[in-house]
Amino acid sequence: CCANPPYVGEKGHKELFRYTIKTYPYWNKYYQGKMDYLYWFIILGLSKLREYGKLGFITTAYWPTADGASKLRKYILENAKIKEMVFFGDVKIFEHAKGQHSMVFILTKCSGKDRKEERENNHIKIVQVKCKNQDLPGDTIRENLDFLVKHIEKHIDKPKYEDNFIKVFWSGVKQGELPQDGGAWSVITSSDIESILKKMAKLCTPLINIVNINSGADVTISRLTPAYIKALPEQVIQNFGLQIGDGIFVLNESEFQQLKLSTSEATIVKPFIKNSDIAKYIIDQTEKKYLIYLDWDSKLDDYPKIKQHLEKFRPIMEAQIARYGETYPWWALHRPRKREIFDGVKIVNPQHAQEPFFAYSDEPLYASRDVYYVTPLEHTKESIFYLLGILNSKLVRIWLTFKGKKKGSVFELKTTPLSKIPIHRIDFDDPEEVKMHDKIVENVKLIRENMAKLAKYSKFFKERLTKLDFDAPLPEVNNEDIIKSLPPEKIYSLRTHPDIKITKSENFNERTFYLSKVIKSDQPTLTGTFSLELKGKNKKSVFIEGASDMLDLIANVLSNKKGKSWKEIKETLIPESITIFNKYKTEIINNVRNIRSTILQLQNEIDQIVYHLYGLDKSEIKIIEKTMRYKL
Repeated sequence: CCANPPYVGEKGHKELFRYTIKTYPYWNKYYQGKMDYLYWFIILGLSKLREYGKLGFITTAYWPTADGASKLRKYILENAKIKEMVFFGDVKIFEHAKGQHSMVFILTKCSGKDRKEERENNHIKIVQVKCKNQDLPGDTIRENLDFLVKHIEKHIDKPKYEDNFIKVFWSGVKQGELPQDGGAWSVITSSDIESILKKMAKLCTPLINIVNINSGADVTISRLTPAYIKALPEQVIQNFGLQIGDGIFVLNESEFQQLKLSTSEATIVKPFIKNSDIAKYIIDQTEKKYLIYLDWDSKLDDYPKIKQHLEKFRPIMEAQIARYGETYPWWALHRPRKREIFDGVKIVNPQHAQEPFFAYSDEPLYASRDVYYVTPLEHTKESIFYLLGILNSKLVRIWLTFKGKKKGSVFELKTTPLSKIPIHRIDFDDPEEVKMHDKIVENVKLIRENMAKLAKYSKFFKERLTKLDFDAPLPEVNNEDIIKSLPPEKIYSLRTHPDIKITKSENFNERTFYLSKVIKSDQPTLTGTFSLELKGKNKKSVFIEGASDMLDLIANVLSNKKGKSWKEIKETLIPESITIFNKYKTEIINNVRNIRSTILQLQNEIDQIVYHLYGLDKSEIKIIEKTMRYKL
């Protein structure tokens, strides 16, 4: 049986699933929430095979760990041997499809109780594609795949193989070691890694035994979307000047101030973070946000200005409650949580992330359900900073890679994978362990101090520094913000700089000029200066003359001002001289490098202590370090 089944999730297609079950009741026993339609195709294919017949499918790579695939996994373990699984990673298989993380898997029909031992002793061959399309020979996806498939065919029968394109190995777990109840599969571990992970699980305590884990609040409707605005009467939209993006339960600083709340009303408006505000060790929020935190027991009439604000959006909330058959008050959060979860000391992490980030906060901090809160139990003697250091360590990163859940390259850090993270409990009667505990705590506090410093430098770069790996290359600098940070006496506008000459094309009209393109001349003028042409959408031009390096800087700054008027462009800030600018820019870059170097050193010390606490020997540490260099 060979197939490429339809990739249709239940989300957004509930009617298709209902129709299938109603028309073919047989499939009801294999239905579960959050499943994909392709799961039924796999079960159907296996059911039609003779014993030892083979099934080969190409599907998305999510079902081995997906919450909605437990019935599928259980069926496979009871009816087949898993022979080969090829994970294509970031390589696109289908030219025009979005969000691809594909896999090919081969199953051999092997069902019945008398073949149970055969199934359980089965070894699984794994192929991981390590590269991207641009790394493969060929100019098209078809040419990429032609090379890649032949390359896999050449090496897949080897017990072990690795190059720049693929990694071939036997899974570190036999089929019988996979959860027989349909739990998530962890099949991509090599035997070396699997032995380390088993050692961690055996010697340590699951995180859930020493903390509470909760998701953030289920916010009813954060902001006004194009879909929601259609539910509002046109008169309401016009009367209140409503626009797409307006805050409903989640407000920005301006919206919060416009409400002019009394002191008593302001008590139900809480500091709010998005999952993107979470960095390693700290919260790095670029814009203040607030959450109107009304639970089901709140009395709306006690908050008249909040009531007036929410009344504008009442038809949206009531329609949503009716759609889902809910009974909670229209003005309340869909699923509030106990406020002490948000108000006390906590570790927070984003539910979905390219890298697992864990941050600490002791301030009131509210979030939606895509943020998870870890709060220590009363009997937990270990410092919360110790737990934070463990969670941000390389060893836990490896654990989450192989034992957690990933959707493509994105980690899913929900309650289940978090709760199982193995934590080394400190023997507080052992002075050596106490010393290591305290050293981790000390380093975590120092990292947090340095991360806070680093956050202040992010405005000078085009990526947030706190979201990068500590040893990653620095991103491109933001020259305009560097200029703005110079002493005022060292800054001019483009219009007032003494060394800049501005001329305009004939019949130039300031009010109709909007920047379209910036072009630098390669040849100097008769006076030895260079020229920069600013072309407008109205075909008129402005010519700027000056030193070559100064014009390069001006061109870089103006590249972000396309579509802006000449009135705004002429007030663009530039430094008195390139020498002053470069000196200040170099100082910023050096400061950032020093801070990151300090953080990296502190993190490396934490990682080494964690290895020691978890009982890893030199060869095991080498395996972990090598695996970390290969970003899975």
